[in-house]
Order: sequence, then C-alpha cells, then structure tokens
Amino acid sequence: MIGVLCLTALVYFFFFFLRAQQPTPPPYDPAAVPTPEQTPAAAFGRGLFLQNCAPCHGELGNSDGPTTASLPAAPPLFSDPATIWARSPGEYFHVTKFGRIQNLMPPWRNQLSDTQIWQAVYYAWSLHTDQAKVESGGQLYAESCASCHGIAGAGDGPDAPAVMPNFSDGAAMLVRTQAELDAGWQAMHPEAGQDWREDERRNVLDYIRTFSYTPPWESALEPGNGMVEGQVRQGTPNGGV
Repeated sequence: MIGVLCLTALVYFFFFFLRAQQPTPPPYDPAAVPTPEQTPAAAFGRGLFLQNCAPCHGELGNSDGPTTASLPAAPPLFSDPATIWARSPGEYFHVTKFGRIQNLMPPWRNQLSDTQIWQAVYYAWSLHTDQAKVESGGQLYAESCASCHGIAGAGDGPDAPAVMPNFSDGAAMLVRTQAELDAGWQAMHPEAGQDWREDERRNVLDYIRTFSYTPPWESALEPGNGMVEGQVRQGTPNGGV
C-alpha cells in the first residue's frame, strides 16, 4: 500500500513538473506533419514502444501497464480497432511528439527523432490487428480490388480508370483515417465487397494501410544489391586464415 501511494505521489509530481517545464504544444495541423523519409517499419518501433510507451499503454496496447492506474485518464486502447478507426497516424505522431500533458503524456520530441516516433507510432497502430487478419484482407483485396487499385495500391491496375487514389503515397495516407478510407470506398463503389462482413471490410482496409508502412511481422530490411567482405578463420590450432 505504501509503495502504491509513493508511486502515485511520484506520478503527480512528474505531472506538475511537466506542466511547468513544457511549452504549450501547437494544435494539430495535418499540413504540418512531417512525411517520413522512408517507409516506417513497425518492427523497429517495437523496442521503442516497450521501453517508452508500454509502462502506460501496456505491452500489447491494452492500457494495462504498471503506471496506468495512476494516470488521470486511461490512455488509448491500441488493441481495440475502434480506437484506431477515427484517428490517423499523423494525429498519433503529433501527440507523441508534443505530448498531452493534461493526461500525463510526455512530449518525446527531445528524446526521439521523427523517424523513431514514426516507427513507434506505427508499431502501436499495428496492435489492433494481426498478421492472419491482414493477410486475409490481402486475399480479398487481390480478388476484388487489385485489378483497379494495383497490386501495391498505387492505382495502376490493368482496369484502373484515369484517376485513382494512390494508397502507397505515404504523405497522403498518414493523415487519412480508416474511417475516411471506408467512407471513400462507400462513396466511389458501394457495391464492392457488399457481401463482406464488417470485420472482413476492416481487414481489407488494414491491408491497404500496409502499402504505406511495413507491419511488424514483415522484414524491415529492403532487398537490394550489396557485398559482404571479411575473413573466415578456422578454429583449429595453427589453422591460419
């Protein structure tokens, strides 16, 4: 009991210290969100998330970290698809970078680079789904969407009309929510996937999202030409090089 009270006192001391030290964060402006220099790889964000975010958000995004109970408000439940549905990656980047002091969310701009923040954000983003669900969405996409939207979502499929959205455009996708993608789907061709279940539609949308980031179950290393140099030494005595 004494340990819990001490932890609570420490958390609130930290809260008031942060409020005194941190300037008022700028309002969220989608146009001001920096575009990642490279496609964000969620696998690189896992360690950042576990070290810096999991104490409040929980290792699996269940908002059950060791300090969660001491917060003035419960942090977002990243494991819940409803949490992600109406928020864009750009919004989470802004909150992560500049903080939300009233909820004891510290700003990470002085500890993490923009690249690291993007990696951590997309790892948190991925916690509401999993590889099997996204791959099932990919199968539906290949069957019903790729002929127009293209295999990689660039809008360059063989049956594509003159103008198509480019789902692989990272700058455009980072400020679009899943709800907005779904609304565009309904507006442009509501007949597509009309017999799918709600979870199947969301799986397809989650697959579409992977055109602009690399999910944690995929390799973050891009293939390319390279060369490995070095020496191989045998372990026997006097073996030489």
